[in-house]
Amino acid sequence: MSLKIKVFFDFVCPFCYLEYFSLKQAAGGMDVTFERIPHELRRPPSPMVDPMHDEARLKRFDEVLLPAAKALGLPMQLPRLSPHPYSTDTFLGLLYCEDHGLGQEYTEKVFTTFYEDEKDIGDLKVLGDIAKELGQNVQEFLEEITAKTQLTRLDELNALSEEYDITSIPVIYLGDTRLSGYHTPDVYKQAIADAILQQEVTPAAGMSCGIDGNCGF
Repeated sequence: MSLKIKVFFDFVCPFCYLEYFSLKQAAGGMDVTFERIPHELRRPPSPMVDPMHDEARLKRFDEVLLPAAKALGLPMQLPRLSPHPYSTDTFLGLLYCEDHGLGQEYTEKVFTTFYEDEKDIGDLKVLGDIAKELGQNVQEFLEEITAKTQLTRLDELNALSEEYDITSIPVIYLGDTRLSGYHTPDVYKQAIADAILQQEVTPAAGMSCGIDGNCGF
């Protein structure tokens, strides 16, 4: 049986970008399926984040994020956008692509578009280009986003964060095992292997005596 891995994430979380590729590398060749669950870090009226004018964030990128990305072989950049976008429309695009069997492909393309190409993933034109690259009906894709037809569904998915006590991201569940924050591929690979083994173990029926006193011998 395939192991289901739940991932709580946001596209504008740089540690989620690292998690995506680290987990992808770790899961290579293993029988797993992914369920990626939106956890939007902010929506209006919450202010947008502007890392390009925040010395602490710039320092954190240089000292923490960039070395981790290099260790994974990723050409990560801190998107030179001021400010960084909200991700509501980006997630609505994800729901559309999931309904068309391209959720993983869309997720990866959004991450690389933002953290490698440094494009604004809150811009509908950028999202439309992603949809086109994935072979989707761009007009239908954009109309669904602008009409907000799946906003209720997105809100319901966001609400799962409270049920699972998600206070920071990324968080992944491998079966019943929870891992918070970004980890290296080796850590993810061992966690996946352990979860698959646990899933495959079927408890044996214990030996017993019946209520009639018959113990089977």
